[in-house]
Parts: sequence; C-alpha cells; structure tokens
Amino acid sequence: MLLEYGSSQRADAERELNRLLARARPPRASAPIVWKPYVLQGSPRTVIRDIAQRVRADLLVIGTHGYSRATQLLLGSVTGDALRDATSDVLVVPPPRAER
Repeated sequence: MLLEYGSSQRADAERELNRLLARARPPRASAPIVWKPYVLQGSPRTVIRDIAQRVRADLLVIGTHGYSRATQLLLGSVTGDALRDATSDVLVVPPPRAER
C-alpha cells in the first residue's frame, strides 16, 4: 500500500513538472531547450545540492514561497541553503504577487 502511494505521488509530481516545463518553453526559441527534470525523494536541502553538483549544473532555478525575512530566520530556507551551497549560478523565482 505504501509503495503504491509513493509510486502514485511520484507519477503525479512528474506529470506536474512536465506540465510546468512545457509552459516555460518560449514559443519561438531559436535553439531547442534541454531540460533535465529530476523527481527525487529526500531532504530538499541535500537533494538539491547533491543533484546540482552531480550533474554539474550551469544554472539552478529554484522557487520561493515569498515568506518574510523573520519567517525565514525562524524556519530556515531551502532557497537560502541552495544559494550558500551552489557551485553554479542560481535564479531565484518568487511566487506571483497574487499568491504572496
């Protein structure tokens, strides 16, 4: 039962990721965009760092929840950890203004 749930969640995550990547593709890109999506299990802090280093990423794109600085200080920040640990450029994308 637990394995079925995990497989279902992974499949849902992969579908959503592919949907988001399809929307992110510029309609008139001059060269094909090569995406390497990963759906991995584990602590985001370590999984993001480890996969970015393993594939020698040129660019790490990471979204934020848009929490205040005080909330980030109390709870910590996966994005902050990614920025500190990154060996490549990092693009931090905040949520749309309506969601903040």
